[in-house]
Amino acid sequence: MTLGLEYRYSQYEKEDFGSGGLLTDEPSFQTVRLGAKYKFN
Repeated sequence: MTLGLEYRYSQYEKEDFGSGGLLTDEPSFQTVRLGAKYKFN
């Protein structure tokens, strides 16, 4: 049996949306993955 754990963090460039700095967004995502494998003989 094999177990795996993965963590991924992604951050993207800041976006102004043409509002002159009034409305900005800096999107980021966090993902956690857990996996298990079992090999039958």
